[in-house]
Formats: sequence, structure tokens, C-alpha cells
Amino acid sequence: LVTALAAGRRMGLALPDEVVVFAIAAENVMEFGDWPTNAVAQAIAPTTEAVLHEIQATAHRTEVVHGFA
Repeated sequence: LVTALAAGRRMGLALPDEVVVFAIAAENVMEFGDWPTNAVAQAIAPTTEAVLHEIQATAHRTEVVHGFA
């Protein structure tokens, strides 16, 4: 991600100053199935909440910076 952002900036692309990454770690990346493990399933809702919170916070910061508040 860092390399991609650096390359984009060198190309003059308009990119954000900050990038927030949300991840859920897998316990075992060598086994695959149709359903998430219990640990991953339990992490989905709190991670979704964190993403939604970040979206709301970012929207609020954008409104304040651009005078829309």
C-alpha cells in the first residue's frame, strides 16, 4: 500500500494524506472453507462498527474543514 501511494503521488495523482486500514487476521491461512472461523465471524461486527465510525468521523472532519458544519 505504501509503495502504491508513493507511486501515485509521483505520478501527480490526488491522493489522501491519511489512509486507514481495517483488517481481521486469519488464524490459519493454509486452510480455506466456505465459512469464516468463529474468531473471524466474531470480529466482523466490531470491525464493521469501527469502519462506520471512521466514515462518520471523516465526514465530520471534511465538513468542518470545508465549512459545511
